[in-house]
Amino acid sequence: MQRIMRYSFLPILALAVAGCASAPTATTAFPDKDPFGPLDWLISPTQGRPAMVRLGGTLLVQFRVPRGFAGKAELRLFDAAAPDRAGGSRTLALARPLDIAAYLPTPGELRTKATESAEPLASAVANVPADLPPGLYDLGVTLYDKMKAVQRVKLVPRSVAAYADFPRSFRFVQLSKMSIGGLTAPTFPDELVEEVNRIAPEFIVTTGDYTEWAAVRDDPKSWRAIKGFFAKFDAPVFLMVGDLDHDAGFQQFVAPSCSGRFFFGGVQGILLYDSYRHPIDADQAQFLWLESVLTEPPQVQFNFLVSPNDSLRVFDAWRKLGWSPRDYVRRNRIGMIFVGGYGDWDFSEQSAKVADAPVHYIRTHASSTCIRGKATGVPHYRIVQIDQTPAPASRPDDEPAFNTNVTLSVPENGPVQHALHSVPVGLVRVSFDGANDGSADHVGVHVLNRLTIPIPRLRVKVNVAPGKSPLVAVGGTIERVIDRPGRREVWLRIDAPDLGAAAAVVGPAGAMPKPRGGVKLALLGDPVLQYRTARTADGFEYFATDGQLQLQMVNAAAQPADAFPIIRLNGNALSLRGVSPTQPIRLAPGEQRTLPINTPLALAAPGEHWMTANLADESPVFTSRKVVQLLVSEGVPATQSAR
Repeated sequence: MQRIMRYSFLPILALAVAGCASAPTATTAFPDKDPFGPLDWLISPTQGRPAMVRLGGTLLVQFRVPRGFAGKAELRLFDAAAPDRAGGSRTLALARPLDIAAYLPTPGELRTKATESAEPLASAVANVPADLPPGLYDLGVTLYDKMKAVQRVKLVPRSVAAYADFPRSFRFVQLSKMSIGGLTAPTFPDELVEEVNRIAPEFIVTTGDYTEWAAVRDDPKSWRAIKGFFAKFDAPVFLMVGDLDHDAGFQQFVAPSCSGRFFFGGVQGILLYDSYRHPIDADQAQFLWLESVLTEPPQVQFNFLVSPNDSLRVFDAWRKLGWSPRDYVRRNRIGMIFVGGYGDWDFSEQSAKVADAPVHYIRTHASSTCIRGKATGVPHYRIVQIDQTPAPASRPDDEPAFNTNVTLSVPENGPVQHALHSVPVGLVRVSFDGANDGSADHVGVHVLNRLTIPIPRLRVKVNVAPGKSPLVAVGGTIERVIDRPGRREVWLRIDAPDLGAAAAVVGPAGAMPKPRGGVKLALLGDPVLQYRTARTADGFEYFATDGQLQLQMVNAAAQPADAFPIIRLNGNALSLRGVSPTQPIRLAPGEQRTLPINTPLALAAPGEHWMTANLADESPVFTSRKVVQLLVSEGVPATQSAR
């Protein structure tokens, strides 16, 4: 039995560079030439198991050190979005002395020559600067020998995500099977990266099966290409091992253990090592670990599980131990189970296993162009919107799946959601007024959202001409500005209504188009509308409500104004009652007028939607918005005239 020895060293820290700013400073490139290669001596965080930390909090970094290590270590954060890591860096100060102990493998970690050599494990708890800009960072770790020469160097791309706070309402994205290298999916889909980056999730969970032949061909180096692809995303990504992936290669390139967990505020995500080659119900050690991590944290709002395997063997494991899935889910506050697949769950497969368990079971369509089973050849992803609200009195407090408002899908634009639809790439599009290459002083942006759910704070990357003048945005907010060769890259946040569009413009204040002014719009009326199916006398079906909506118009100008308002709700163009849809509305100076809106809809999806109003000739588009909750039922069709 190996004796465990523990000792501490105070590391020598290098001078911090005032970096992570929008204007990059000259920085020597970090000397690690193979950032997507094997982990070697680094344990955590890693690119596939990143750390999500709060500004002003702490970051735990673990790594193996050679025998006789002098205790001199340097931890640095590099802005992951800066070109060639030239955006400056921050050297992290340790919160307490470096802790070193004999290395003990984590549950699920394979015994290798490196672990058998029993190199000591160093744990560094570093302070995260409170003034660090929120964002995604590469972590650089440098170890020095007794002569102050560099002994080991490791750069871990996109392994640390820093947040000003962990909001109770947030969104993340699930990516499913990919099978890259097969005939129908020869390469990783860059169009998936572009669209998911627009969605701007807080983090991304994946479910393995990234390549087609890695396991069959015994190719552990396939993980180098996988890590290279996922480094293109602007959010931390959690990787897993599927049936097609190389298990030992994962532990060499991604993380020491194929299972793992992470926290985002009061939510815990648990990553299971569960495949047909390695079923969880045959892995007693992993199941005991699962039991411990579910019962350990006292302040977790709810947990969710992620598994590459869609057969729900974890339910079988619970039953083997004499626990009913319903009791286990409620006792351990498990709200969701995400699994990989080639098609969305159809509410039929595995339905018997989840029938009485208060949990969301989510399987997502393949995230590549592969055509197999139910996979269509179009990459899909799933948007998961979490809104944590207090539990209503009518629902038990131990059913987090229903106490939390979870938007898991793109609902059908109709009364009944027949499946948990994931999102095919191409439904969130961006176009620009002119070239988006840095040649123009200001650039107009148009976002088209074809989803039936609104997407607040989409991220669009806009390139304007280089310069020193401060940049402003109309129709959106500027998140950050990065100086790149020959251009300034602006990360613009835009709110996109469901089945609608949004517009914005970015540039120096002096080059911006001026709003025309005059007529101001405001949307009024009921916040919740109960819709039912109805039918006109000639058989046209639509959705009707007794609720009321109004448009208020105010002419603040000193001269008469013509207004041509455009009103939209859930993809429907609404008209004003008693007003010609082809003629503008004339408003006298200072006049305020409120008109009723015709409320019948040709199509309606249940849930929260953004009703918008704008003037047809206003450029850029200044939009009035009202949040409306639609309740849709399939009532008895009525015979009435459409208003």
